[in-house]
Amino acid sequence: MKAMLFSLFFLLIFGFGFAQNTTSSGLAYEILKASVGPKPQKGDEVKVKLMGILEDGTIFQDEAKTSLIVGQPGFLPGFLEAIEILKEGEKGRFVLPPHLGYGAKGAMDDFEPNTYLVPPNSTIIFEIELMKIK
Repeated sequence: MKAMLFSLFFLLIFGFGFAQNTTSSGLAYEILKASVGPKPQKGDEVKVKLMGILEDGTIFQDEAKTSLIVGQPGFLPGFLEAIEILKEGEKGRFVLPPHLGYGAKGAMDDFEPNTYLVPPNSTIIFEIELMKIK
C-alpha cells in the first residue's frame, strides 16, 4: 500500500510537475509547509526529520529523525544546501541531481553486499522537516 501511494505521488510530481524553485547548483525544491521561524546558520545544531526516495518511488531512507551541525562535512552537498534553505518548522521536498547526491559511486547497502540502496548517477528526493534549531 505504501509503495502504491509513493508511486502515485511520484507520477503526480514527475508526470505533471510541481511548483518548484531551483538553486544555482541545480537543487530543485518546493516548500510543503511554510514557517516564519529563523533560518539556521553555519555551526548551528539542528534536528531534522527526513525521508529519502528514488525517482521510481523506492524509499531508500525510511522516515528518521537526526541531528547535525549546519555546514558539517560528511553529508551530501544537496542535503546540506537543503537544510540552509529551510526555516525552523518548515518542511520541503528537495530533488538532488547526481552531482549533489551520491554521484557516480551510488550508495551501497551496508547489509546486502553488492546491492545498491542508491544506484550510481541517481537523482534522489528528500523530504526534510527542520524541526528545531538548538
